[in-house]
Amino acid sequence: MYIRSVDTKAKTGATYTKYQLVESYRTENGPRQRIILTLTDLDLEKPLWPALARVISDRLSGVESIFDEDPKIAHYADMVMTKLSVKSEITTSDSRRDNEADFERVDLNTATTTKVRSLGPELIGERFYDLLGCEEILANAGLPVKALPIAKAVILARLIHPGSDLATYRWIRDNSSLVELAGIEIAKFTKDQVYEVADALYGVKDEIERALFRSSSTLFPTDETLFLFDLTNTYFEGNAKANTLAKYGHSKEKRYDCALVSLALVVDARGLPIYSEIYEGSVSEPRTLADVLAHLEELRGETLFAGVTPTIIMDRGIATADNVSLCIEKELNYVVIERANKASLYKEHFRSLEGFVEVTDANGSAVGLKKLQEGQTSVVLCSSVGRKNKETGIASQASTRFLADIERLKPLYRQGVRW
Repeated sequence: MYIRSVDTKAKTGATYTKYQLVESYRTENGPRQRIILTLTDLDLEKPLWPALARVISDRLSGVESIFDEDPKIAHYADMVMTKLSVKSEITTSDSRRDNEADFERVDLNTATTTKVRSLGPELIGERFYDLLGCEEILANAGLPVKALPIAKAVILARLIHPGSDLATYRWIRDNSSLVELAGIEIAKFTKDQVYEVADALYGVKDEIERALFRSSSTLFPTDETLFLFDLTNTYFEGNAKANTLAKYGHSKEKRYDCALVSLALVVDARGLPIYSEIYEGSVSEPRTLADVLAHLEELRGETLFAGVTPTIIMDRGIATADNVSLCIEKELNYVVIERANKASLYKEHFRSLEGFVEVTDANGSAVGLKKLQEGQTSVVLCSSVGRKNKETGIASQASTRFLADIERLKPLYRQGVRW
């Protein structure tokens, strides 16, 4: 094995140099050569090329050197080994596989591993991918057969190791066993395939969600009809001019300098997603409820509801009077936190705590509950010592900061500074 340089002249007249890792091997017709890998950048003195080729050959053969490798040579050897692993073209001329058993003693203290890939989470993910019938769902939604392996890998990668399209591609390529489980030919696997599959999946999102709702209801039957609906938003670092949904609005991450998109999600009591949507970054939270209710209404004939009225849980940002009226109009049960601060209307109840029933919350803390009936609406009063202490602490901290600011302003006021 050796390294050689090859000069290539472009149409522009410029000359480019590339470096080839070449392996010599014998055939019945005499010695032959094959290119193992081509490097476009090799900042290594030519006298060191034979040493680099020798280190690479030793690594491919599993030979461990007793001497420390030159750092510069080790750097390029690591880079070559990584590229060979990805390209799946690692070959050695002397390797032969014997079908007969051949046992050898191995010193475990000298055993090493390279290019380790995760497998456990992928096996679990693949199991439920099959149980839910995801491949059939994607095929019925219109994804071409050749895209199904990539789609499987991308979906499971986003579940196991969430990240951007590019991060997903790199994780599948370098760190995960999904390439084997999904049957992807890694030498032909490109990041563009990940982008294309992600776009294709989003294009049939509604069909996929409806089919997954049916299959998950069959796989995990339940009498629960409780649904949690909430919104959040995220921001773009760039200007996102090509994105029609990217708008400026109230950023929950305090990034008011960035365009936003709003993300809506409905999950059941077990946290399984039912419906999702992406809205403009400037969307009014209350306006989105009508879309959610319309979607749930489509599902009322599905197995999950079976004639039972679902209950919608909303936070105070969504629970406007119009939205509450909409739930009543559609004969849906609902649970909301009062949008306005109405605690003062029930201060006598909180002062006496008469009729409150004590329960324990998920954190093991005591909470007092009292139910009041106001027409067709039930009002539940909650009294929590832990919540009271938290709110008292917040108010105390705000007061302390305010007084500290006043003290800092005193010298300026005495000097006659006015605003």
